[in-house]
Amino acid sequence: MKMTNRCNARSECLEAQIAVFFAVGLTILITLVGLGVDVGRALSVKTEQGNELETISEACMSQANSVKFAQNPGEEARGQVVELLTEGAYTGRAVVWYAEAPASETGRKDRYGGTLVTLNEETPTTLLGVAGVDSLKPASSRCWVTHAYSSAAVWRPPTDGAGWVEVTLENGRVTSRRSASAPFEAAPDELKQAVRSAM
Repeated sequence: MKMTNRCNARSECLEAQIAVFFAVGLTILITLVGLGVDVGRALSVKTEQGNELETISEACMSQANSVKFAQNPGEEARGQVVELLTEGAYTGRAVVWYAEAPASETGRKDRYGGTLVTLNEETPTTLLGVAGVDSLKPASSRCWVTHAYSSAAVWRPPTDGAGWVEVTLENGRVTSRRSASAPFEAAPDELKQAVRSAM
């Protein structure tokens, strides 16, 4: 009788251990599948962001003269990017920086300005929700520099309009906007380095 009770207890203990291992294994499996599905979706969004940024940078470079002769080049450059995101029905958050190297660095014969665009989108997860990850936030950025011109003397606008704008868009409609002026030295390192390396 004691032997039977001991066997039943061992059997129940073994079944409990198997159930725990099964539950842990199933959670790990779902998490791995979720990584494949949800991360794959986030990478697809990142690729789309890269394509969007390529299109925007090409369009802005072709419109460089409108920035070159603008009374406020920073406002003009940021406005172009936001307009292109609107036309492309973009959904997500965009931060657009514009900065010009100060005349003390370029001399009076040159103007160098740069634009940095960062796109962020929130992609909801499906299977990773089991592991407590409700969303992934792929982000991409692109920077380009324009050498406005080089001549005997460069016209400089009253303000270069350096600073940033952050917009949130829903299918191309701006739902929130905030902006601030900022000197060249306050620009992100990526933008400052791009402008200086072009000089």
